[in-house]
Amino acid sequence: MKLDIRSPNLMVTDKLREHTTRSLHFSLGRLAPQIERVVVTVADINGPRGGLDKRCGVRVVGRDGWLVTVKHTERSCEAAVSHAVSRAARTVARRIDRKRRPTRAVLSPNLSLRG
Repeated sequence: MKLDIRSPNLMVTDKLREHTTRSLHFSLGRLAPQIERVVVTVADINGPRGGLDKRCGVRVVGRDGWLVTVKHTERSCEAAVSHAVSRAARTVARRIDRKRRPTRAVLSPNLSLRG
């Protein structure tokens, strides 16, 4: 699983990088064999005005070509990362579980199995 942390208008500190890496490995670690790449983007959408202005986007690309994208906005970068990674992990687990489940054929009540 490759990890890429990007920030167009914020300085990514060592603390934020460590928090993001730890959160991703904790949440997505068990699913890592099915994940090819994770891109985390952190941005300050309001600038110096304050408020709910830190947005984190998590994009997970699977080895089979599927894509999961999640965004979350909070007051701090760490909170935005934690919530976005948590939501992404639930979505990825659900996506992988659906692929693993065998599909069942559904027969219409009007159809007969006799030839």
